[in-house]
Amino acid sequence: MGKWIKKEIFNKIDWILVGIDGLGFILYFPSLFNFFSYDDFFHLKISKFTNISSVLQAFDLAHSFSGYEFYRPLTTQLFYSLDIFLFHLNPIPLHIISFIVYFLVILIIFKLIILFTSNKKTAYTGTFLYSVSAIHFGHLYYLGAFQELGLGFFYLLSVYEFGLFINSSKIKFYLISILLFIGALMCKESAVTLPLILILTYIYFYDIQLNRKLFDLFFRMLPFFFILTIYLYLHFWDYGLASGDSYVWSFSSRIINTIGWYLIWSMNIPEMFIDFIGPGLRINPNLFIFYSMYVIPIIGLFIALLGMIIYSIICCFNKKFLKNFKLITFSILWFLITLLPLIALPLHKFSLELTIPSFAVYLVISYILKDRKYATVTIILFLLLSVLTIRLSYITSWITQGGSSAKKINMLIDKINSRTRYIVFYDTKSDKKYPWSPTLTIKQILSNENYFSVFHPDLTPKYLPSSPSVFLSNRIYIHSSQILGY
Repeated sequence: MGKWIKKEIFNKIDWILVGIDGLGFILYFPSLFNFFSYDDFFHLKISKFTNISSVLQAFDLAHSFSGYEFYRPLTTQLFYSLDIFLFHLNPIPLHIISFIVYFLVILIIFKLIILFTSNKKTAYTGTFLYSVSAIHFGHLYYLGAFQELGLGFFYLLSVYEFGLFINSSKIKFYLISILLFIGALMCKESAVTLPLILILTYIYFYDIQLNRKLFDLFFRMLPFFFILTIYLYLHFWDYGLASGDSYVWSFSSRIINTIGWYLIWSMNIPEMFIDFIGPGLRINPNLFIFYSMYVIPIIGLFIALLGMIIYSIICCFNKKFLKNFKLITFSILWFLITLLPLIALPLHKFSLELTIPSFAVYLVISYILKDRKYATVTIILFLLLSVLTIRLSYITSWITQGGSSAKKINMLIDKINSRTRYIVFYDTKSDKKYPWSPTLTIKQILSNENYFSVFHPDLTPKYLPSSPSVFLSNRIYIHSSQILGY
């Protein structure tokens, strides 16, 4: 029996993939203990279902939740409701679920690269780059970004199943791809680009100069566009376009700037660089004053990595030009198409949005490094850059800072034995030296009253951007800057 288990199970395990997953887990292990923050509290609030009818309503595209402008029932309401009803507002099980989906996405990336390159060595390289990439910082530290992981799972698996259908003509793969497309639409609106990616995939595998094949493509895509049309009609009719401070649409030259940031973020440049580097590559000196210990080696590693990649691309075009050109062109189009819902939002760009677009970047890099003697050096440079960027992000990111502050507040309130109805966060005159109000920062972290409606419905918060004139005995007062560690 023992020999059978060893032969049938252990010998079939891809230990290289297990090692890649394990390294990703080591890099992001601390994320397991990050607390809820920001939109998490609103998501928890709207996920407190009272009956089956309210559960079904979350999946009803024709009826939106009051105050929620997005249709993401799988990765928002269903996801957070698990924590409410099964885990009693403990974020750790949700982080574990995020890790599981992250591992599944990595497996799909491996399968996709094999599908497009027919080379297992290339697939290992690309999967490694994707697994250790710093773009996953937001996915695994911020539960509100689970929608990106869920989207990545359904979207990428739909492409894979469609690719299997093209290569085998088995209808089951085609039907599975359609069902996965519906699942992706229930995760995040970015799934609307999937039909275009499927067309791109079809073209990649077929020479479509014959009219018959063009007609075949049109026929195969009809169900996808039919579903997409219904989705867009109902979504815009009931939800409309996303609105808010960061949802400002701009169809100008800033689109190029946005694409550029997404590209360098996929190469492990820290997201926080965008706050210090302005138009014309003007650099705020505070970037080096406060973070030189990380910034200087990050820039050095990035220059070395970029040099390796550019050199590899030049060498790649010297051999089998047409074949290389086909895959690189495919990757460029994949990157641009999957960014379409984001490129006109210059104020709403985050590295965590790269779940799907970054696949194209790592596909190209892994392909051009194939059989290169210096491939190992390039991979090590990428890993070191990722380690430094993840560490810098942990220290500076609004995600970890918000989670830490919310956890402190939650622990503090849990220890207070008081019958008061009010808790007051306030600033003092000394807080005026900060460029932002600590109290207003706390207000954002706690999503205004949403934290209290979920964790402490008996308490009412008040946020004062100045010191109270009188401290009343029947209220709890918290100096905001002390919570933030200023």
